[in-house]
Amino acid sequence: MMKIEQLSSSLDPGPLAHSLTQALRPTLFSNSAYISPRRLKKLAQQMSTSFLAYLEAPDEAVVQDYGRRLALEGLGHQAILIIVQVLCSLWGDPKRTVPSAKWRHGTERYVYTLLAGYMAGAETRLLHEQELIHRAYLRALKQ
Repeated sequence: MMKIEQLSSSLDPGPLAHSLTQALRPTLFSNSAYISPRRLKKLAQQMSTSFLAYLEAPDEAVVQDYGRRLALEGLGHQAILIIVQVLCSLWGDPKRTVPSAKWRHGTERYVYTLLAGYMAGAETRLLHEQELIHRAYLRALKQ
């Protein structure tokens, strides 16, 4: 597991992307068909880049939109929760001294905003799927 000191000293998305890839691997088949196994590594890289960019220059609208897009692409609930777990685990023991309270608060805000966007996207995706099913039902009735 990556330590916060590594994260704060370099802002290199590589170690975080690796941690995310390893954590997400067991969730490959819990996602809908839109997330392929090949996309997993790219998704982890994008997530780590997004997270580190937010810590440096917070923009909640961008993060919320990113969470929404993840849901619309088909990222499953289990996968988003694992992402949150990995990001929150960067801080380790809550009793431990961290380099900056700003970073801890930034992580909390990022996770909250990402989840809010994800939930909005999941709702949109669900409503779209329900609409498609309803249309198919109506077509079947007309035949």
